[in-house]
Amino acid sequence: MIVPFDEQKWPNMESAILAAVNGDIPVSCLVPGWEPVDLAMGLRWAKTSIDEGFCVKFKVETTAEEQIVRFAIWEYGEDEPPL
Repeated sequence: MIVPFDEQKWPNMESAILAAVNGDIPVSCLVPGWEPVDLAMGLRWAKTSIDEGFCVKFKVETTAEEQIVRFAIWEYGEDEPPL
């Protein structure tokens, strides 16, 4: 199955993540199969995964003390996993 490349997918996701987090509260990212990482590493992982053709989604959870960016990844044509 050939998946059309969407060159705006990563810039749109990066913008959405950065808009969803508040720069005054610490951010950690939960990448599937990894220990928690910082925002910079989470963004690098998401970009690389998208560039490799995977589907990626995220959700931001915010408390008074921290923000958590949860990522999910799957291959095109597979069932979308929950966050």
